[in-house]
Amino acid sequence: MEHEFVKQTFKAFSDEDNKDFSEYRKELQSMGLLAETFLQMEPMTSEEYAKLKVNWFELFLNCKPVSILVEELSDDAKRSRLTEETIIATAESRLRAARIYDNKMISTPYLHITVTVVGNAFSINVTLNKYLFDDETSMLHGIAMTWTRGLTGTHTNDATFILSGLSRLMDLFIADYLRVNEVACKNKEK
Repeated sequence: MEHEFVKQTFKAFSDEDNKDFSEYRKELQSMGLLAETFLQMEPMTSEEYAKLKVNWFELFLNCKPVSILVEELSDDAKRSRLTEETIIATAESRLRAARIYDNKMISTPYLHITVTVVGNAFSINVTLNKYLFDDETSMLHGIAMTWTRGLTGTHTNDATFILSGLSRLMDLFIADYLRVNEVACKNKEK
């Protein structure tokens, strides 16, 4: 039932010829948070609608905070004075500043951070993993990666440079997360 309503609502907001949303607005107002999200939207093209659906799939969490999981580091990473603790501190400080950090044990959603160092080369990958449930076809459920960003570079055995790359990726995640969860986060602050 709710899926059908959401589909109809997306259709109404993406239909450029439909200028009267009054019936949908009334129904949306009765749904609280979802209503505020849709009421702030302008009619959109089919391309914008598709991008919205992808963004919601990747990042919408109703402003739920995220925890952090860091992969074990290689010996090359340790030689550059990079530690799991400094990686966690860098990621955690960014998430705390945005008020979306969960310091409990690893639970969903969580950011999986992988830093690989080989010689003077490094790569960093940050992925958002969340619980998904397919209630329309297979009824399968589980944890899956829904958002991912990464970068590669070279360093001079200085962990600070690698951590600045992680900071940039964290900033990208936070910007995307807050954009998609904006209304939910505003309501959470009330």
